[in-house]
Amino acid sequence: MISTLPMRRWWVAAVTVATLGGCVDSESGVDEASPTVTSGQSSRDALDWAGRYRGLILAADGEALDTAITLREDGTYEYALQFLKPEDARSVEIGTFTWSPEGDRVMLRDVGGDGTALEYQVGESALFQLNGAGVRIAGASAEQYRLAKGVVDPRIEGIEWRLVQLEGAVIAMEGTRTIDLTLADGRAFGSAYCNRFTGPYDVLAGEHLLLGPHFAGTRMGCANDMLEQRYLRMLPAVRTYHLENRGYRLQLSDSSGLVRAVFELNKKLVDGSKFR
Repeated sequence: MISTLPMRRWWVAAVTVATLGGCVDSESGVDEASPTVTSGQSSRDALDWAGRYRGLILAADGEALDTAITLREDGTYEYALQFLKPEDARSVEIGTFTWSPEGDRVMLRDVGGDGTALEYQVGESALFQLNGAGVRIAGASAEQYRLAKGVVDPRIEGIEWRLVQLEGAVIAMEGTRTIDLTLADGRAFGSAYCNRFTGPYDVLAGEHLLLGPHFAGTRMGCANDMLEQRYLRMLPAVRTYHLENRGYRLQLSDSSGLVRAVFELNKKLVDGSKFR
């Protein structure tokens, strides 16, 4: 176990749903976690379940947790947590998981090193965290307990995208300065005007996209640093993407569906690493 989160916050995060056995959504209550495949096949047998899942899970104290789970075919898992505030460190748990007899759920064993177990229903390209009674949250809060599976989307990856609109304002660059974004091999990188930046990203099923949440970069001073700061603050707020104009225009939106940035295809990269 590698865990650098403060212990109180780690525990609150890990047991948020596990201790909500009696909690009922104010609109729709809870749904029994029913099988997600038919024809007598279990999720374990019918779905391509192995891989990385990621999403933002709501902790008991109301803060969002950047949560990533990797399930491997050998029965091991990696469970990574990151609070979104920059001062909070990342926690990574490595352990084993087991399947339910029905083959529709997995249980992550000994999360946190104290015997805590977390249970998830395995769906098509998604994991759904269950509460202490083994039921799935429904209604308005359902999306707060769903992790989407990572996918590869060549329509947006391996491409340098040039910013043309930020938070509703048209961006007209002067001279050789650019603001751009490239997604390649799990790294998001580019120019934020004066400085270059790099950080993690995940493309998730259903045209979902998570950037960061934290980025490293150069620290040169420049005259237009307000624009640069706005751009870098926007990136971690992105939740979905949409392509227009036959794939030459990329929109990034936040959790409310508001378009935060628009890019145009600048160039496709043969080897993305040389542009980092």
